[in-house]
Amino acid sequence: MSRTDLSPRRRIVRPLPPFLADAVVAAVVALFTGPDAEVNDPGHRQADEVTWLLFAVSVGALLVRTRWPVGVAVVTGAACAGRALYGHIGELLNLPVMVSCSTHTVAVRGNRTPRASAGSGPC
Repeated sequence: MSRTDLSPRRRIVRPLPPFLADAVVAAVVALFTGPDAEVNDPGHRQADEVTWLLFAVSVGALLVRTRWPVGVAVVTGAACAGRALYGHIGELLNLPVMVSCSTHTVAVRGNRTPRASAGSGPC
């Protein structure tokens, strides 16, 4: 037996295509945000068509978060503000905004740091 026969096999993990990764993230966010939009405290506005429209806009925007991170942050922020101004409260209703802002931060830092450290050109 050669030395290579004794070494453990390494699995190559390939990243998901960007749209599929965005769809997975949007689905997970929807799983947490949807139930929070549905249930609300008595005395506050209950979920109706406007609430679900704003929910769909904010979660739907996450489908293109890697392609247009700034636009997605603006859209999800506007939807979150719309829900708050409409009178709907919920702790997880701002989750799409948090995900979009973290995506923008990773995109900005991820694109500049490797090039600067590798010395392959201007940032």
